[in-house]
Amino acid sequence: MASNKNPKSAPEECPRWDSCCSNNCPLAPGRYKTDPSDPMTKCGVAKSIRLRIGTKWKLPNQGLKSRELSARKRWDELPEEVKAERIVKLKKISPITRLSEKGYTICPKKNINRETHKQNAKNSDLMPSIGVSEGGLE
Repeated sequence: MASNKNPKSAPEECPRWDSCCSNNCPLAPGRYKTDPSDPMTKCGVAKSIRLRIGTKWKLPNQGLKSRELSARKRWDELPEEVKAERIVKLKKISPITRLSEKGYTICPKKNINRETHKQNAKNSDLMPSIGVSEGGLE
């Protein structure tokens, strides 16, 4: 369903506004329904969408869930040196970084290397697809 074209509030701008019945909407802080029979107890909208809407409407929680907001506050309170160290450490343990250093190119549709994808396509296990290599699209 399409979202409201002329939203009057942050929740109305949500792409799921027309069909949502979440008990705990991060775009409507303070409006909690506590009906235990309600099947939709959590918001399923992507964090990036909620953050964009929350920032636009200047919500105090920025459209983030309580756990995301507390993690954001902890990160913001860290000294810049510690942030830089953690980013370097994360890059070292990232599977994408490790594989690209070994010469593998990650298939954009699956988390498998390019050669495995080609082999599976030859065996008719997977449909052949356009991949991304160092030179761009093949």
